[in-house]
Amino acid sequence: WKFEVRRIPNGLALTGGKEIVNTFTGDCNPANAIYELLTDTEWGMGLPSSDVDLTNFTTAANTLFDEGNGWAFVWDAEREISEILAEIERQIDGRVYLDRGTGKWKIKLIRADYVLSSTTILTEADVEIGDDWRKGDWSETLNQVYVKHWVYDFVADDWKQSEVNAQDLANFNIQGRFKPARLDFPGVKDKALAQSLALEQ
Repeated sequence: WKFEVRRIPNGLALTGGKEIVNTFTGDCNPANAIYELLTDTEWGMGLPSSDVDLTNFTTAANTLFDEGNGWAFVWDAEREISEILAEIERQIDGRVYLDRGTGKWKIKLIRADYVLSSTTILTEADVEIGDDWRKGDWSETLNQVYVKHWVYDFVADDWKQSEVNAQDLANFNIQGRFKPARLDFPGVKDKALAQSLALEQ
């Protein structure tokens, strides 16, 4: 006998099925996972739900659902909560932080969601360059990224590790060689999401 089980948390009480990001792989919404890491009294940090900005978390959850960014992770060994949180932050390209003004925890997704004309403009008079500053070089950049993730093998009727890659051919033409990096996203079980993450690196 073989059983595959899943658990979909929905502490944020998301509606419209947005607690499940991918119906085939059954991924949970990462914002719900983060909410549990912060508030669960058994294995989380045990913070009161009133310490979490629910409106902010729900907005982030809606964005992650729309992007198809789901979290599916087997936590079967002793690990620090901060480690798991950092893994989710890395996948969703966001940060969980305590807003000192409100005293509540928030999620900030790193997206192009700003208006350039309303951002602060710094001039040479506003900044000071340290003695150890130097201009970066092309040789310090990467131009090929491999992303490990999990996919379902219908022949073997089981999950297996797979890999997608993305290349920056303009960078390759400048450097004249490939400079690769291999990244592992253990919470990803969707090839399209893995490809998207590879392109963003």
